[in-house]
Amino acid sequence: MQVFGYIRFSYLGRSDARMSRVPGATQDDYFQRLFDPLRMETRFHFFEKICLPSIKAQTDQDFTIFIMASQDMPEPYKTRLEASVAEVPQIRVCYSDVPNILHAFRPVVKELTAKLTDNSVHFRMDDDDAIGADLIANLRKMARHAEPGTLLSLPRGFHLFSHKGRPYLLPKVEAFIAIGFAFVNAPDSMRNPYASAHQKAFHRVPSMMEPRPHSYIHVAHASADTREMHNKRVARQLKNIPDYDTAEFQDRLKMDFSAAFPHTSLDEIYEAVLSSPDAVSN
Repeated sequence: MQVFGYIRFSYLGRSDARMSRVPGATQDDYFQRLFDPLRMETRFHFFEKICLPSIKAQTDQDFTIFIMASQDMPEPYKTRLEASVAEVPQIRVCYSDVPNILHAFRPVVKELTAKLTDNSVHFRMDDDDAIGADLIANLRKMARHAEPGTLLSLPRGFHLFSHKGRPYLLPKVEAFIAIGFAFVNAPDSMRNPYASAHQKAFHRVPSMMEPRPHSYIHVAHASADTREMHNKRVARQLKNIPDYDTAEFQDRLKMDFSAAFPHTSLDEIYEAVLSSPDAVSN
């Protein structure tokens, strides 16, 4: 059973940079905001230090990931993106200029799935998040027990951010989170995970959830599209974990993290979030 992943990398489509929420914004405004040098440096920072290492570290190496970037992306960024994934044979960088990300992915997916005779798994992730080392293996295992059209979710992971100059890694459980959000597809019916709102898709299709493994690191930072939500949640999250600084909590955190992300360390990811070009610090 083949596994396909999808990443949207600063794609000049309708939903990136939340431009649809800016009244009167022009296409040029959209372009300037999306490819702002500080924003792009931050996206590359997390892609290269958080996302890409987690893809390389998969225990199951039999998968393909499509990275869709805008044809209009400035050439220096294209060069950097292609260089960063050059030694990862599972990754294929694609470019498109169509507004709809689904239409952008469609021809490349059609090409690689045209001769499939078995079900396949199709998942999404963001360019600044990490997936647990066993995510591909777990998706494949779950899919063997699922009917075509079933939604797969691995809701347990971690939330990484900085607050007032300090890094935090908090346990997180979010059903149908976008990271690792997947569909099991029959050979004659390819449903892209970007085709459904991940928070609502389970209202309409059967779903399967595996809540035990820690399967992702969700990163919050200043150029993330979720920035507005970040500041609202931090105080509440920290208040809900009053024992965060206890030895018992930290020992458990280290053990769970090491099991899910053996290729890195807490010190490395803390350094990544603190050294972000536009780190969230308040």
